[in-house]
Amino acid sequence: MYKFMIITYFTMALTVSHSSARPVIYSHKGFHNLHQNHVWDCEEQNIRKNRNAPIEFTIDNIQAAFEMGADIVEFDTRITKDQEIIAILREDLDCLTNIKGYVYEYTYNELNEALDPAYKISFGEGEKFPLRGKYIGKLLTLEKIFENFPNKTLMINPKEKSAKEVELYKKVLEKYPNQKLHMWGSRRQFEELRKEHANLKVFINNHWQSEVCLRKYRYFGWLGVFPEECKNTQVTLEFSRLNFIWGWPHEFIKKFHENNSKVHFFLPFMERLDEVDKIMKTNVDGIIVSDILPFMDRYYPRQVPPKYKKLLEKIEI
Repeated sequence: MYKFMIITYFTMALTVSHSSARPVIYSHKGFHNLHQNHVWDCEEQNIRKNRNAPIEFTIDNIQAAFEMGADIVEFDTRITKDQEIIAILREDLDCLTNIKGYVYEYTYNELNEALDPAYKISFGEGEKFPLRGKYIGKLLTLEKIFENFPNKTLMINPKEKSAKEVELYKKVLEKYPNQKLHMWGSRRQFEELRKEHANLKVFINNHWQSEVCLRKYRYFGWLGVFPEECKNTQVTLEFSRLNFIWGWPHEFIKKFHENNSKVHFFLPFMERLDEVDKIMKTNVDGIIVSDILPFMDRYYPRQVPPKYKKLLEKIEI
């Protein structure tokens, strides 16, 4: 039986069907600096080499990602005390900023006037807090983002996961019926919002949610059985979740396409480049990438403007 499994796996894995179509490029959190550590840790605020990138969720940060060639830019949202939807990285303000407490304890105006979102960020090269003061007064509401990028596709990630959040989103989306949106986060919220916003058409399961499908696929994929949980959906994979994915990449992707599903790959850092090169030669539908500048320069260098190429020498990959 094990011989059959091994032979089946390698037969499927070697089935190749390339596509000249470019995958959809999602810029995860826009163009931003990356932490030196791979895990968020509030006691360690060192950043990989200073590339002069904007912080997350600013107009410059989103605009830069689009200018580099990203098709879609993803951002997180949270809710203030006065029920304003804002784009901000963390709910707990103590971690990175000059303010203590949580987002929901302050009004938008209080945060926008006083919050220094990069107050505790330093760089691994000995630069202590070089971004302090640069982003006070630049806190974005959901409406401001829509107003600045009316012709772009954005990917929203509502973080509160509540019924109240859905209602607040509905009020904003009603004002911007033409705004094209993708979403990940809560499937339940997506189903509610898309009833009233025709341009919210795509929901992508994140890598944890995708395990509902992938777990079944690991059990039955080698038998040629395609699980119901994997049909009519969009899944996200990453390197740590490729164990026992039968037929990865080509036959796996082919089977998903045959069942009206799409496959995305998440790249939190530009590492294991030989393996990333192989993924870029497959029919994967989307790449969700955090390190947008070196990614675009490696695979689509003609799309990267010269002003950003100059920053590459400052990036430690």
